[in-house]
Amino acid sequence: CAAADFVLSKDNISKLGNATKRFSDLHLASNIHYGTNGISYKDESGTTRAYLRSDGTLHTSGSVCADKDFIPKKDNVSKLGNATKRFSDLHLASNIHYGTNGISFKDNSGIIRAYIRSDGTLHTSGSVCADKDFIPKKDNVSKLGNSAKRFTDLYLASNIHYGTNGLVFKDNVGTTRAYFKSDGSLHTSGSVCAGKDFIPKKDNSSKLGSPAKRFTDLHLA
Repeated sequence: CAAADFVLSKDNISKLGNATKRFSDLHLASNIHYGTNGISYKDESGTTRAYLRSDGTLHTSGSVCADKDFIPKKDNVSKLGNATKRFSDLHLASNIHYGTNGISFKDNSGIIRAYIRSDGTLHTSGSVCADKDFIPKKDNVSKLGNSAKRFTDLYLASNIHYGTNGLVFKDNVGTTRAYFKSDGSLHTSGSVCAGKDFIPKKDNSSKLGSPAKRFTDLHLA
């Protein structure tokens, strides 16, 4: 027992114990205890709040805050959590949040602009742009839209546009050359050529032309 400090006569030359004769525990006034199970940190009531085990693992009842990066010792061998003890949420500085509902992307004002749900569906308030193709996982099972949520327009690189007025075909300068209206009628500025017969859907109900719009000539074989 000492009423004053233990002070060494020289710096960095003395040991507490040695390789064969070791102290079992170290108790410090700042509620730090070093023993066979590692280093433990207690609060003023004596409750253990955190400890470093002798195997190097850290256990804490509070948050872990760092001014620098968390970097694993080796590449591609360490995990954040495990199969039974998972993190509930992941917050990144780039306004990305991963939680129980999936991954959400927020703008600088905190408004969610897009999210990928845990079932894999993508929801966005903006456009979806891709440098490559959209390809369904399986053939003939996926839809674009549904009966209640439909696309207004479809634009294809071959100058085909499908919108509320029907299917439109334009030339390379953007002039509409032909279109199918939503009622099924065909309008074209060119000729209509067919490799087979023109047959009306019902007998004696369809006309070729009308009293106001008549053909000039009829050529038969």
